[in-house]
Amino acid sequence: MNINLFMNAYQQPENKLTYNFLSMVNIIKKRDFLEWLSNERLSNDPLVDIKTVFGGGNSNPDGSIILKNIDNIDFNIYLETKTFRRGISIDQLLLHLDWLNGKDKLLVITPRASDKKIIEKINNPLILFKTWSEIVGYLKDNVDNIIVDQFIEYGKLSGEFDEYGEISEDEIKIFVENIKLKFDDKITTIFRDFSSLYDFKLMGLNRIESIYHDNFGRRGAELNYENDFTTFNQWWAISYYYHTNDHYINFKNNTPEIVFFFDIYPGKIELLKFDKIFINILEKLVTVGFESNLNGELTTNRWRLLLYRKSIEDFNCINVNELCKFTDRVIVLLKDSGAFEHKYFNEFI
Repeated sequence: MNINLFMNAYQQPENKLTYNFLSMVNIIKKRDFLEWLSNERLSNDPLVDIKTVFGGGNSNPDGSIILKNIDNIDFNIYLETKTFRRGISIDQLLLHLDWLNGKDKLLVITPRASDKKIIEKINNPLILFKTWSEIVGYLKDNVDNIIVDQFIEYGKLSGEFDEYGEISEDEIKIFVENIKLKFDDKITTIFRDFSSLYDFKLMGLNRIESIYHDNFGRRGAELNYENDFTTFNQWWAISYYYHTNDHYINFKNNTPEIVFFFDIYPGKIELLKFDKIFINILEKLVTVGFESNLNGELTTNRWRLLLYRKSIEDFNCINVNELCKFTDRVIVLLKDSGAFEHKYFNEFI
């Protein structure tokens, strides 16, 4: 099957990662790397074919690499890949073994070295195990290729290699400076103070209850957190957005951001998709810097509906006053766009 790195249509993160990995393998075609992956001696030109996600079985491997061994016999390396989101299970792997014939093997790749203990419980030599950290380490040491470099960068920036096992000298220095500056302690205090001090009633938002929370990879003021009385089960947050693992929204400048999030219960999205008044408001908001996720433009996480953000690098300083000015600006932009004519917004008035 011909695969193209630039035609990855998958939305599910594990399928996207598998496709990108297989695309990279297809491009570099290095025998040494394939021997290392398969734990087999291979022919001089070993890569026969690549297949992406399977279907129709009691369990479906995430793809396969078809190789030719040193005796010119073709065999499959079936793949089961995991990101930080999901762990492996013995039952799934046992079902995957039903796909194997002849010299076929099953390669399991996860971000967690501890998953090796699960593989050892099965005690089957046909199951191979690698971590993404091991794969990245091998590629960095043995393969000089721009696509490999980009694959490693993609894995790190997307968070898929979340337990990527290398800390550079520069990263150590940055971490030490961060400890000395007490950045996390300061940003926590600033948002705690903001959560209790900002008066939404002065901006005409009378039904908002502001509560400090640190969850979903964001830290700050959760607004109307007890959203029992809202039509769309909506709640908003003004947060220090520091980790992408839950939101799946990449930072614009690869640095954390201050974000005004507008969230919604996913089951209510359809109420807005064909709402002409809401869509008209949304179009106005996008022109002044808001970002929409109504149709999944930003992330597969459907709790996220709309946001307005600013990189922490774009602040001259961060304090309660700056957060107040940031919040004032967002609310003024909402008012100017006519947003509060719609129920999603005006139920907070």
